[in-house]
Amino acid sequence: MTQKLSGLKVLIVEDNFLLLDVFKNIFEEARAKVTTAQSLQAGLKLVNESFHAALLDVCLPDGEVYPIADRFAGTGTKIVFLSGFGDVNLAVDRYPNAVALTKPVTADDLVAAIFS
Repeated sequence: MTQKLSGLKVLIVEDNFLLLDVFKNIFEEARAKVTTAQSLQAGLKLVNESFHAALLDVCLPDGEVYPIADRFAGTGTKIVFLSGFGDVNLAVDRYPNAVALTKPVTADDLVAAIFS
């Protein structure tokens, strides 16, 4: 897995600090360049940057992540929605090229979602 993501830029927006740290470590071990945010507002400040993929927790403390996804839709950034609550597949209905994963998720599933 280490060479798969070498040089790719990944944005992770996740409010749970422990999960954010785990996800960040997974992608850094795979040699991706990782940028993180823990809220909708912090994530929105990063949407003008170029990313290969954005891993987005659906429910954040200051709102749902969809405004961030809207900014990346159609740009070539792979959108991966993550949620431990509700039906994450509803996000894919809105963003047909996105991937939806339900937490807990494996490292292999996270990396594979970027290439699906």
